[in-house]
Amino acid sequence: MEKLIKKTASVMSSVTLAAILLCSENFTAFAAGNDSGSSNTPKWIIVIVMIAVFLAATALSAFLTYHIRKKKIAQLKDASSESSQKDISSQDEV
Repeated sequence: MEKLIKKTASVMSSVTLAAILLCSENFTAFAAGNDSGSSNTPKWIIVIVMIAVFLAATALSAFLTYHIRKKKIAQLKDASSESSQKDISSQDEV
């Protein structure tokens, strides 16, 4: 599962970086309100790409956070069950 998370994070960061690099001029011009007309890409496409990148980053963050917390909870349960079994076995020896 951890390999899947790392692979997914790597792919998403690559896609995000590629989108930013491909549209960096358009992002800067759009964000600054520069409407010089030199851009060949319509503004609605730029807006859709920006929203898609934001949603993908949000979904990836939620996915990673969920799995990290799930793993920590499982480790805590394992540790508590091991300690309770040690307590039970030490009581049986007495």
